[in-house]
Amino acid sequence: MGSFVLIDFDKVSMNNLNRQFVFSAQDIGQYKSDILAQRLMENQKVEARPIISEITSSRQLAKLAKGADLIICCADEPKGAIQSYVANAAVKAGTSALFGAVGINSGIIGPLLKDRSSLQIYLRWLRKVHSVCKKIIIPARFPSNGITNSIIADLIAWEAFQYLAKIGPSKVDACILNFNFKSFELTKKQEFRKK
Repeated sequence: MGSFVLIDFDKVSMNNLNRQFVFSAQDIGQYKSDILAQRLMENQKVEARPIISEITSSRQLAKLAKGADLIICCADEPKGAIQSYVANAAVKAGTSALFGAVGINSGIIGPLLKDRSSLQIYLRWLRKVHSVCKKIIIPARFPSNGITNSIIADLIAWEAFQYLAKIGPSKVDACILNFNFKSFELTKKQEFRKK
């Protein structure tokens, strides 16, 4: 794992500091991807290329991800679209994708989608979810904190490391696991395999 492409358009703000530990108060107002690239190169001796850009389409992301071994999506913007952009970009770029998210009471790890079939099943599932959510769910913003974000970030990083290093089977291979912070239970929520 020698190089990273870090794509983000956001700048560090005070409210990031409770959960995004790579940043400090001195970084406020600077682009997140610039700071993270700098820290990775200082501390890990890897290549890191920051790209200051908002992802607005799968075509755009596919161009940026060309040649990547894995796209990791932990973004929440644009709401309701970023997961589709990433999955479609992975199909177009011929690469794999890993997803994760954090809520108030739980976090989601996965799916890790390694082939065109699982990516297409995931995309069909996303379309179904979006059609239902538009009718019954009002989008809201929920606070998060460093503890819960760190737990999920570490589990996603472990899954990415295992996949890239080819050192073991993934727990989220074509499936979503829900991690309940109160009970510390992992529950399989959805699979994306041909039946």
